[in-house]
Amino acid sequence: MLIGVRIVKPDEWLVIMRFGKYCGFRKQGIHWVLPFVDKTVRVKLSKVSPRWKETPDQILETKVHEWVSARL
Repeated sequence: MLIGVRIVKPDEWLVIMRFGKYCGFRKQGIHWVLPFVDKTVRVKLSKVSPRWKETPDQILETKVHEWVSARL
């Protein structure tokens, strides 16, 4: 088992927070994150409204109830 490896499915994004602050997001694929430093939250795109995906700059609420800005 590799601790820092995250696999992101085609229908989700991975929001990365480093020390509690938004650091970025990752799309589909295999990604490396810093263990014990980065916290990751998966966002299912099927649960996000289609209108949200059309606009280039939006704000979304993560599972830990923090707001992050996502740019496409």
